[in-house]
Amino acid sequence: MASIDRIYATKKQYDEFHLWCKLNRPSLLRYMLSSRDKYWDNYEKNEERAISSFPMRTDMWLLKNCPFKWVIKRIKEQYKLK
Repeated sequence: MASIDRIYATKKQYDEFHLWCKLNRPSLLRYMLSSRDKYWDNYEKNEERAISSFPMRTDMWLLKNCPFKWVIKRIKEQYKLK
């Protein structure tokens, strides 16, 4: 992962996470780095891209509430948590 404080995802993961945010905490959408459309045009199906840059308090909320293991794993990596 090239940049700290960002969550990375494939297109499919982005879609799942975006929908979950939209349904559960729409205010998170303002931290999403892109809309799916043109941002993904030149990327392979399973290639990861940076999709968000949340403040620390949001990362901590996600750590407790997000159902996606890949998001939890990334946040734990960022903050060196076990």
